[in-house]
Amino acid sequence: MELAEEMLEFLQDIPKDLGLDWTKNLDFLYYFEAARMRLIRDALAKQGYAKDSRLNVLDVGYLHGLLPEFIQRNYLNVRFTVIDHPQSPIFNNPGYLKLIAGRNYLKLVPLDLKQVDSLTETYDLIVLGEVVEHLDPTEVTKTLQELRKKINPGGLLLITTPNAIGIFNAVMAFFEKDSIIVAPIPDPMMGYAHIHLWSPRLLEQTANYCSFKRVYLEFYNGREDEKFAYDAKHFSSLKHFIWLKFAEWISNRFPSRRGFFVASFKPV
Repeated sequence: MELAEEMLEFLQDIPKDLGLDWTKNLDFLYYFEAARMRLIRDALAKQGYAKDSRLNVLDVGYLHGLLPEFIQRNYLNVRFTVIDHPQSPIFNNPGYLKLIAGRNYLKLVPLDLKQVDSLTETYDLIVLGEVVEHLDPTEVTKTLQELRKKINPGGLLLITTPNAIGIFNAVMAFFEKDSIIVAPIPDPMMGYAHIHLWSPRLLEQTANYCSFKRVYLEFYNGREDEKFAYDAKHFSSLKHFIWLKFAEWISNRFPSRRGFFVASFKPV
């Protein structure tokens, strides 16, 4: 909760007209962003990165800026290049751009992921945080092949994404609930919404093809834990309650059926 509260304080300065007030929710931050950040930090620690490690990082998609902010709070000698698609509303909001410019640990660049080959630097860490589910899966393969050229020897590719075989996601997809997988209609902020979910196995196969080897994999419930907690306080129907309790039991009993995962890969 302490980490979630720190995140909430950080987000308060985001201009209200940007449409990101939905991120300023303590439950969302506690169950999703703080849980995700703990696993990201764990993946980096298991890679052997020390708090004083000098890291040149490429991060894809800025949005609320939590990921670079809370990685650099743990790794003080980190330097970020963050790319976001040029049509993002971020680049049309002078107030937000001024706020981001004051964060001297990062440089925000308007660049589509398809043009990542134009970057001239190489990186110790490349992060695709909640990105691959927004992309055509064939584009993910092309992207990983290009990113393989941009990673330093001994570097790390880190991916966080919803779990296609998570019990909640699988059942919601079965019942064609639009909140899980949606039509590939352009979205101003995200490019696309969630148009393809990845299982760990499919992501690993794709990464292997692109000359990466998986070295870390952990699962968490994220937004689903938020739903479980909400339902415990706001009873709607017996059918809904039984379904959520079953999903909660499965995800606690079998971690690989949780709704999200964090995976890291080494270049080979």
